[in-house]
Amino acid sequence: VSVDQSVVDLDIPFRLGGFASTTIQLLGIVGVMSKVTWQVLLLFVPMATACLWMQ
Repeated sequence: VSVDQSVVDLDIPFRLGGFASTTIQLLGIVGVMSKVTWQVLLLFVPMATACLWMQ
């Protein structure tokens, strides 16, 4: 087993955990903002769709 592979094996879970945490926070923020101001959804949904489509 090479040292580089073990570094990658340890790095992937940390990056995935950070991504999951950030995604959950973003969805929570959008959820709270949507409860307060539903117009946020009118902006968020098309922008999220455009971002996914462009990727």
